[in-house]
Amino acid sequence: AAPPARAAPAAEAAPAPEPAKPAADPAKKLTAEELTKKLTNLWEEFLNVRDAKELFLSLEEFAGQVEDKAAMHKQLVEMGVQLILDKSSEKDGESITNVLVEAVKKGLASWEVLTAPIAEQMAVMEDLMLDIPMAPKLMANLVASAITESSGALTIELVKTLTEPIEDIFSRRDVAVPIFQKLKAKGPLMKMVMDTKFDVKPLLLDEPGPAELKEFLEKEGLSALWVE
Repeated sequence: AAPPARAAPAAEAAPAPEPAKPAADPAKKLTAEELTKKLTNLWEEFLNVRDAKELFLSLEEFAGQVEDKAAMHKQLVEMGVQLILDKSSEKDGESITNVLVEAVKKGLASWEVLTAPIAEQMAVMEDLMLDIPMAPKLMANLVASAITESSGALTIELVKTLTEPIEDIFSRRDVAVPIFQKLKAKGPLMKMVMDTKFDVKPLLLDEPGPAELKEFLEKEGLSALWVE
């Protein structure tokens, strides 16, 4: 008699699927602390790779988790202005300035939003210079870039607005002169003066009188500011 047929081996049970990871809830909003951390990381990553396009793409990625996008963009700008001073590096300052100006051009913030934190730093510039000697030079590049890139929304009068609160005339000159020099390097300074009928004398005139100021401006390469 033929031997009995062997029973087919039982099929191995398929492994149970791993539980799916819960998807990020798009409705879940970032806390203020989480947003600050993300923006801090965003700036740090930018300074590592110097890729502004990537920064704005990353910003867009988590924008859906933010209740108030205007407030987020304002915070990005404020952090950028502070970072220029914290890094105390012309290279970093130039890179951050480019991002801040681009943020305004993209409509993420206004020129007023950008100049507000600059004005706050200028208000304490006399003390700031003691801790960060490069502060006037770092802020000068930012202010000059904002003016020249704003298509007329900001003018040379901004220099007066920002530096007039500095009471000591020598400190005021130390802060204003680098801005004027940057403006001269970036565009026709004489045209900026003539377009607004800008008068530098009330801003930088010292006790010795107009002759001293005229000589001072010539020495600084800023004769274009002198209007009789």
